[in-house]
Amino acid sequence: MRTGLVVVGLAITLAGGGLVASLFLIDVGETNALSSTATYPVLGGGGTYNSSIPLHASSGATFVLSWSSTGATNVTLWSTSPCAAPAVGNCVNVPALVNWPANESGRWSMSGTVVSEYVLSTRDVGPTNLNFTYTASEAYPISKAPLSPLAVSLILLGAGLLLGIGGIAVFLGLFLRGGVYARNPLDRRYPSIDPDDLDDPIDPTDDIDR
Repeated sequence: MRTGLVVVGLAITLAGGGLVASLFLIDVGETNALSSTATYPVLGGGGTYNSSIPLHASSGATFVLSWSSTGATNVTLWSTSPCAAPAVGNCVNVPALVNWPANESGRWSMSGTVVSEYVLSTRDVGPTNLNFTYTASEAYPISKAPLSPLAVSLILLGAGLLLGIGGIAVFLGLFLRGGVYARNPLDRRYPSIDPDDLDDPIDPTDDIDR
């Protein structure tokens, strides 16, 4: 077994596998986030304020709303959809998504399909004016541009070559006998012979009568 060849083969094989895995990772979308915060006064004695919350319409998104008030407040969150003709714009959908009666703070979140606009309705239930603050945040996926068929083909071709070369290298490293090239090339392959140890050469003319 040749350990070095096995290690090199495994490294090449892993590189080929990484190219194949990249095709699946390329299609994984990134996540974008946006957030908005607003503060406004609400008149006491039943004063009402409706605030529009624009978001990015998306499926698979996450929407989080938190709010606080300096006094007891009725707060309601509505989703919207395009109004029926002849009306234009967006209209609130019933029933409301969530309602906080006579509270001073609240938090709500959801995951799934998020529409482009929500309406937050605030009504002061006390006799004095109050300040109302909310924060709305959304995280939604964004898709990456898909690769062209040519790019996919080139990646698969490169991955196939790397996997093939790496597999062959591992196979050879496992089954080839080690130590084939262990001999020092400077060593003499044959033993040296001292000329004095050689017999005198036979002269073929010695057997001829003169």
